[in-house]
Amino acid sequence: MSDTEGSSRPAKTSTISTPPPPPTKPKMSINKKIPTLATKLDGSATYPPWARSLEKYLDIIEIPDSEFRVWEVVTGGYPKPAALVEAAPTAAGEEKRKQIRLWKDTDAVALLTIEKNCTEDLQARIGNCDTAADAYQELKKAFEGKTTTEFGALLDSFVSVQFDDRKTSVAEYIAHYERIWNTFAGIILRVELDKDDGFGKGQKNFAGSDKAKTEFLLRSFPAFYANTIENIKSKEPTYDDAVRKLKEYVPV
Repeated sequence: MSDTEGSSRPAKTSTISTPPPPPTKPKMSINKKIPTLATKLDGSATYPPWARSLEKYLDIIEIPDSEFRVWEVVTGGYPKPAALVEAAPTAAGEEKRKQIRLWKDTDAVALLTIEKNCTEDLQARIGNCDTAADAYQELKKAFEGKTTTEFGALLDSFVSVQFDDRKTSVAEYIAHYERIWNTFAGIILRVELDKDDGFGKGQKNFAGSDKAKTEFLLRSFPAFYANTIENIKSKEPTYDDAVRKLKEYVPV
């Protein structure tokens, strides 16, 4: 091979490949689509499922560049950063501003989720709340039930219910009774008792009792069914046993 031929060959160049930049986490924004929860809050009856649904949803949303989740801004686990005070812009100050903006965006997502999933009258009730935590506490105070009067109202919701075979079938009535009982039990068992003289604690035990649930179901049938009810009671049934016997003995 001649020198001319060798010199015409292009020289090899070495290249260093640059790895792609790491993927960035998606940023949270108050423009994030606010969900419609399975239950809309309209009072004490819907509070337990609404509260559970709200917590489950907000607890799965991770906050970018943070170890917190959105639910923690509601509970106080993700504290609001202190206000920034600086005489002149600094790198540390800019980082602080980012933290404050992130907390405000997070709080806005939580607060808008709460507001969207309440009725209009409840939206008005929490309209002056500055944070999601304030709004949640206002609704919790209103509907979770802590006083003797509220406990009494919950008791009355199922004590006063009565089966009427002219209006409904036994299966439909039992389903109705269970909804009332589950609402009562859900509120009572979630409530935080403070300054309780024992009445609230007693109702917690009552709400968790299968025997009490069975007794009040059987008591809700009118005197016409007295023999049937006594026959069922004589077997000391569980709630499921009582339901099965009622559907068997009471005409559809």
